[in-house]
Amino acid sequence: MLLWGTAGSRSSLHVDPYNWTGINAVLWGHKRWKLYPPGQDALLNITKHDKSGFPLNSLRYSCNYDAFNYSRSEYPRVSEAEVIEFDQLPGELLIIPPGWLHQAFNAEETLAVSSQMMNSENYLIVLEEIFRGNNKLSRTLPEIWPSLTPSKRVKTIVDVLRSEQQPKHSL
Repeated sequence: MLLWGTAGSRSSLHVDPYNWTGINAVLWGHKRWKLYPPGQDALLNITKHDKSGFPLNSLRYSCNYDAFNYSRSEYPRVSEAEVIEFDQLPGELLIIPPGWLHQAFNAEETLAVSSQMMNSENYLIVLEEIFRGNNKLSRTLPEIWPSLTPSKRVKTIVDVLRSEQQPKHSL
C-alpha cells in the first residue's frame, strides 16, 4: 500500500488486522513512531470488541486516543506503559511484530510503502485471529487439521471460506 501523508497527519493507535507482521518503508519524508509491546491492554485502554470491517472479519484492537497527544488526566496509566519511540527516515525499513500496538506520525509530508506479511513463523497467530472473527470457521475444519503443514492449513482455510461465500442454489 502506498501511503502519502501530509505534515502532522497520523494513523490511529492500533494492532494490524489479523495480528500479522507489519512492514513500513519510508521513501521520502519523516515518520515518528510509537510501538507498544503486547500485554499492556489495561494500561493502554485497548478496545477489542469491534470487528475490523474487512471482508474476512477479525477483531479490531485499537485505542480511542492519540498516543502523540492524549489527555494525561483522562488516560493516566498510559505513561506507565512500555513504549519504543523513534524516527524513521528515507531508506529505512520497519518491521512491526505481531500483536504490537503502534502509531505513526508524519513529522513532514511523507511517502511510504506499507504491507503486511504472513509466513511460517506467524501464520498460527494470523489464523487464530481469523478464527476469533469468524466463530463458525473452526467447527468446519477437517479432522486431519492438526497434521497439516502450514501451507496446507492456510489453503484449507481459504477453501472453506470460498465455499461459504458461494451462492447456495436450490431446485
